[in-house]
Amino acid sequence: MGGKTAFLVFSLEEVTDRQAAEEALRKSERQLRTLTDQLIDVQENERKRIAREVHDSLGASLSALKYKLEDLIHNLPQKDSRQIGETLGSLIPIIQETIGEARRMQNDLRPPLLDDLGILPTLSWLSRRFQKIYSRVTVEQHLEVREEDVPERLKLPIFRITQEALNNIGKHARATQVRISLSREQKKLNLVVRDNGAGINLKGPSKPADWLPGIGLSVMKERTTLSGGSFSFESHPGKGTMIEASWPLNKENSVE
Repeated sequence: MGGKTAFLVFSLEEVTDRQAAEEALRKSERQLRTLTDQLIDVQENERKRIAREVHDSLGASLSALKYKLEDLIHNLPQKDSRQIGETLGSLIPIIQETIGEARRMQNDLRPPLLDDLGILPTLSWLSRRFQKIYSRVTVEQHLEVREEDVPERLKLPIFRITQEALNNIGKHARATQVRISLSREQKKLNLVVRDNGAGINLKGPSKPADWLPGIGLSVMKERTTLSGGSFSFESHPGKGTMIEASWPLNKENSVE
């Protein structure tokens, strides 16, 4: 009898210890998610600040310099001015190119469209920009939602996930068609980015030489998970790749 009692006490202690360990693990996971979420918020705020600095300081200074040069060339005295004018004039395209590069940096860091007009115009802009860079690729958009259907806190994750997916397609997929879909079911918001590129044999050695397993995918998955959604990925050699991010919605069209 005593042995049975001791065994029961030991079993209860073992169960209690296991439950305590599991609770500690869950607590650590919650803390890690919270810290990661805070880190992403800090990163995005810093990107927003740098983008604003690029626009307000660097962009404005370059524009002022371009204006001053053009004004100086226009008002040069006629005598011996041709060579000076040509020299100064050669600087204007360089400055113009630098202004364009500053705008590109600003848009990569934080596109003003996202804050000014919302996620739908921003996705359209992102698609046009991608197609301009990768002219061989046709981008189809199926944005079957209204702006107000997308919760405010999901707009940035949707943009970043789409941006990362397009970057991967442009660098690795050798695709000719891309389809971006954003749709809303009764209780779910779905983002799907699909291409008809080379695809990846996830179980074999025939991956692109510059493909790094998990880098882009883990970023997209992390953003989806931290914003309350689920992420899936499919790819087959010769049949392209599809990524899907989904978020549950409550009755008020916000994330549960």
